[in-house]
Amino acid sequence: MHVLMLADRMELGGAETHIATLCRTLLTRGHTVTLLSAGGRVADRLSEDGVHTVLWRADRRAPLAVLGCILRLRQVLRDRSIDLIHAHTRFGATLASRLFARRCPTVSTVHLPFPRRGLGRLSRFGRHALAVSEDIAEQLREVYGIAPERLTVTVNGIDTARFCPPPVAGRDIVHASRFDPDRAACALALCRIAPRLLPRLPDRRIHLVGGGTWEGRVRTAAQTANRALGFEGVIVHPATDELPRLLRKGCLFVGVSRAALEAMSMGLPVILAGNDGYGGILDEEGIRHAARTNLCARDEAAIDDKRLLGDILTTLSDGALRARLGAVGMHAVHEHFSAARMAEDAIAVYRRVLLPKSAFIIGYYGHGNLGDEAMLQSIRGSLMQRNIYNIHVLAKESSEDGTLVGRQHIFALMRHIREADLILFGGGNLLQNETSRRSLLFYSLLLRYAHARGRRILMIGTGLGPVHGVLARAQVRHLLTLPRALFLRTHEDEYEARALLGGGQKLPYVALAGDLCFRLPEQPHPCRGRRVLFLLRSIDALGALSLEDTVRRLRTRGFTVAFLAMHRTHDLPLAYRLGRWLHAPVLLADSPLAFSEHVADAALIVTERLHGAILSLLSHVPCYLRCHTVKGQRLLADVTAAAHTVGTRPPVRGFSSLSSLGRHLRSPYPRRATRAHPWHGATDKQARHKGRPLARRCLLARTYAGENEKVGGWCASDFGSILRVLRAGVRWERFAFYEDEPSGA
Repeated sequence: MHVLMLADRMELGGAETHIATLCRTLLTRGHTVTLLSAGGRVADRLSEDGVHTVLWRADRRAPLAVLGCILRLRQVLRDRSIDLIHAHTRFGATLASRLFARRCPTVSTVHLPFPRRGLGRLSRFGRHALAVSEDIAEQLREVYGIAPERLTVTVNGIDTARFCPPPVAGRDIVHASRFDPDRAACALALCRIAPRLLPRLPDRRIHLVGGGTWEGRVRTAAQTANRALGFEGVIVHPATDELPRLLRKGCLFVGVSRAALEAMSMGLPVILAGNDGYGGILDEEGIRHAARTNLCARDEAAIDDKRLLGDILTTLSDGALRARLGAVGMHAVHEHFSAARMAEDAIAVYRRVLLPKSAFIIGYYGHGNLGDEAMLQSIRGSLMQRNIYNIHVLAKESSEDGTLVGRQHIFALMRHIREADLILFGGGNLLQNETSRRSLLFYSLLLRYAHARGRRILMIGTGLGPVHGVLARAQVRHLLTLPRALFLRTHEDEYEARALLGGGQKLPYVALAGDLCFRLPEQPHPCRGRRVLFLLRSIDALGALSLEDTVRRLRTRGFTVAFLAMHRTHDLPLAYRLGRWLHAPVLLADSPLAFSEHVADAALIVTERLHGAILSLLSHVPCYLRCHTVKGQRLLADVTAAAHTVGTRPPVRGFSSLSSLGRHLRSPYPRRATRAHPWHGATDKQARHKGRPLARRCLLARTYAGENEKVGGWCASDFGSILRVLRAGVRWERFAFYEDEPSGA
């Protein structure tokens, strides 16, 4: 998923380090992260690590600066396919929650307890809030009224690989914090006790690391202590992102919050002391108690110089105690305060917020076409497996229960698009103008409206084209940039989508997913009969003569003939006419199961419908597919490539007309695909080089004469292998529900 982080100035600090660690961990897990901040040293480092960084002036609260922040956030959401906003400041969370809630969901992390007064009463924390400690979560529940189900307690995750124990322990005392009015109490206390502490600890120093508005006061206090000592015992270091190097010099850490956790990760014993309180030496019980306040000691008494001096002397005088405390702290960080735990908490919240609760399916449904209804069955099954039952479908007519929404009910369509969490657009070649220009206009209007309402749109199992005209291709090119992801039906569709999109910043995720009907269960029939099924959509006079001759020849070879209809309105009338003329039975398949039952004893299927070939593959029956459409040619190319991958002959072969079909079935030579036209056969001269008897070269006689060998490469095991290759595309469900979702565009 693509996460947008909102922050203020990204200089060195606990919250900034928290954000940086979370960004890096999300990157390692394959997610895309964009950081919108006021810049800083940490932001520059994240840019080098692969985080997209964008600047805004969120560190200012002037009216013009706030307006600039609104415009910049709007621009980022418009130019990038952001799935979720993660705010780390009250300002960013309030801005995103109040102004852009419809466009993108917002979650927030609260790093400090904030009083609710003045403009703070306008604060919003998005759909879900993460609190870094239990006391902050309690304040959010009691003061801001956030419901417990919208609140998660997380941790300050530490990069344990970076903060690892040094090979040789140091000897000094280290403190790291911001030197601000609300953070510098511990540093000043260490400067005050240094003249009494360091003379008892020869060859030891106190290192104070940090920067801020009170850095001058801390340096003055350190100079006063050094004059009293007569040597430089207190060393003040500026803020640095190389804290592990300074922590390696120490054998004891004095401080609070994230810096204390980083010291614990390196095996240093910790004395908890800060502006909010004094927690003393951290042992097992102390860590459990201090975790409630994010190791800030907010519920403890103020720092006492005498207690601080005594605890430091006690810890440094006992090496066994230091080793035990260091091991306890390091185990606690690895077990409860790791960066992996922090990232898992955040990702769990992301998925909880982004998990769709309702879906609206847009496609050519409700018209009685078996192929389209089978695709709808596949989509509904995938949604119901993830406990989504609030599903509405764009159909020809509205249903009484309201699940089907008629095309003519424009206002109902708009309402369902606004209310749906997920818009699934596809299940066929919808973006085309070969059949009708109005069809392309209708679907483009729905797609544009869903995008304008900020809905999450996925194109699933779709094919592209044919699109005729320069203006129409430009329109389709723009429409392809609106969804979050494109899952195409065939390799050629994927190639054409990438060619149309070209380069640019705002690109959707593009992947090959295969036809949706390939996700339906297989229905193999081990016993194969001697019946040939014809599934025809139209026929002319020449084709009728060729069909009559083909049927006569099949019957002389011992085959029976039947006509199958997949569309009650379009296919059934023609099937009845042909059945009366050729004295053959007529079958109607109104569901995938009925289709499988009708072809149970079929030796071969001749179809003009794309999904007739797909359902025949699922039933493990070979077929001939008429490749007079672009989508048929593309499917045949994919099936042929899959057959070559598993080392067998393709179970779906193409024909251009009924006349050519008759030649294919009458030919004594097996035809192979050529490079220029994969749906045409090879020449007879190429087949004669095989040197096989003519009776063995006859396609029908060889394949269905009752032989047990792999004749022609068409058998049940080969069908299963080919289907596994065709199903190997990226599953759209993983992208929609963030289960091992793909990353990048």
